[in-house]
Amino acid sequence: MENKVFHITPKTREVVSKEMNKERFITSFKKKFDLYGKGDKLLSLIVIVLLLFSMLAVFSSTMSQDPLAMVKKQALSILIGFCMILLVRLVPNGWFSNIFLINILNFLTMVLIFYATFFGQEGGGASSWINIGGYNFQPSELFKIAMVLTCSRLAVYFKRTYLIALEKSSFWYIILPFGLMIISAMFVLIQPDVGTTVLIGFCAYSLFMIFNLSRKKNILSLLFFIVVTIVIYIVSIYFADYFVGTGRHFFERLGSFIDPFKYQHGTGYQVIQSYKAIANGGLFGVGLGQGVIKEMLPAAHTDFILSVIAEETGLLGVSAVILTLLGLVFYLLRTASMMSKLFHRICITGFAILIFTQTFVNIGGLTSLIPLTGVTLPFISYGGTSMVVNLIIIGIVQKFISEEARMRQTTNRSKVSNLKGGR
Repeated sequence: MENKVFHITPKTREVVSKEMNKERFITSFKKKFDLYGKGDKLLSLIVIVLLLFSMLAVFSSTMSQDPLAMVKKQALSILIGFCMILLVRLVPNGWFSNIFLINILNFLTMVLIFYATFFGQEGGGASSWINIGGYNFQPSELFKIAMVLTCSRLAVYFKRTYLIALEKSSFWYIILPFGLMIISAMFVLIQPDVGTTVLIGFCAYSLFMIFNLSRKKNILSLLFFIVVTIVIYIVSIYFADYFVGTGRHFFERLGSFIDPFKYQHGTGYQVIQSYKAIANGGLFGVGLGQGVIKEMLPAAHTDFILSVIAEETGLLGVSAVILTLLGLVFYLLRTASMMSKLFHRICITGFAILIFTQTFVNIGGLTSLIPLTGVTLPFISYGGTSMVVNLIIIGIVQKFISEEARMRQTTNRSKVSNLKGGR
């Protein structure tokens, strides 16, 4: 029999080469997806439950307006947030702790906040919005992420060993990011958005308390905080009429939060309506969409959305929302404790503190435990920028979880290789 010889032409070689490259790319992408694409399922489930609460609450609290339009806008914000999560997952892990990129983020945030402060749109008594193509953007929400990343990086470098090594470049690593953060906070205060300023300042200081200060300094800080709180309450009691009479947004709220009934036709009106909604809800609520007090609240779907939930779903519904938010916070803290990389641990802790503090400030405002601040309830309140930023935070946490999984897998492979080599 005659042996047949097959000749491979250059064109055939090119086709085969392309197919092999395509197969390698697909294989590589699948491996990377297995490492980076898979996040924490329980964390994702908690967030999805909160988003479902949000959609129902926004629909119900805007019944007198155009509920479908508001729900569509909220759904669009959630969709953009999920797209940002996917984008964040593609960002190299080292970028989050890169001081050069952190400085750029802080600078851009400062510029945006400066523009919003002096040229932006006013809402809720503060000039903190930028209109982009018909949609309002609030740069101070982006500042929250910048703050946590910056403080996490600074907390890592505020160790003596690092400071000695970086004395010559301390301007870029410490002074510049800290300075940009302070300037941004000052602009937010000028807007005036006192609630966001206090929220960011408290979260930043809490991170340094946990990871950098000694136990003695932490105790002194807590005592100082308690003293300041008592002084604010005493001043608010004795100078309430003076504060309300100033006509300034923040001072009016500071003067009326101790006894809102005294100013029930003025600055205490919103809090009193919130009380009525909570009382009207009872244990089981009046039913979804059946609430009546929401018609008297000017910010029922944003700042006072929990009051609407209280009226329509009762104590049980409010408890479900608050416990889910607290569950998210504690799960983030648990996740942070399992991180091997210090920057990951500090960053996730910072996000947990941020969500907890924002939740406390919102609930404290509508129950008059603290002055009203205009801070929204995270993952629940209607709001494009706040929702997108909250989902970006979850994306960053999921990215860190995936990176830690990759690091563990690499370490395990190295151990297996060493064992095989030892044989």
